[in-house]
Amino acid sequence: MLELTFEIANDGTLPKRVAKQIRAWVKQHAGGTVMWTLGRPRRSTRANAYYWCCIATIQRGYLVHTGTAYADWALHEHYKATYLPVVAAEWLHEYGEEVEWAQQAETPGGVVKRRLTTTLLDPAQFAAYVELIQQDEAVLAMGLDFEPVPTGLRSGRILEPAA
Repeated sequence: MLELTFEIANDGTLPKRVAKQIRAWVKQHAGGTVMWTLGRPRRSTRANAYYWCCIATIQRGYLVHTGTAYADWALHEHYKATYLPVVAAEWLHEYGEEVEWAQQAETPGGVVKRRLTTTLLDPAQFAAYVELIQQDEAVLAMGLDFEPVPTGLRSGRILEPAA
């Protein structure tokens, strides 16, 4: 399997090293059948770790400011339900792109279940999602200090490291 993440040049060309890797891989599988899928990268594990640090900060904030001990997963579920639809609507309005944020599947008992997920967000969508949480009215009211965004991430946000 060949998995590549790279930036496409402004003129629409691939970096030479990437084109070379693709040619070599295709040549290696000449005469066979392959599946080719293109898309934007999904949020990174590093960005996800930063997100959970933010959730932990909010969790401590609620405990200190209100005496309520919310579970991290409960905060996560609350923010998914609150802000994933907002990110999806903003992305559709601003860029004309659909955002994958819900999955639906049927159980063996015939019940259709729907779950909200952040795992399908691309890095920019995930950054927008985290920023919405950090700007949440209740979060702002607590005056929380979030850890700085890790260095080496593009545009000072929680995007994937530049290739």
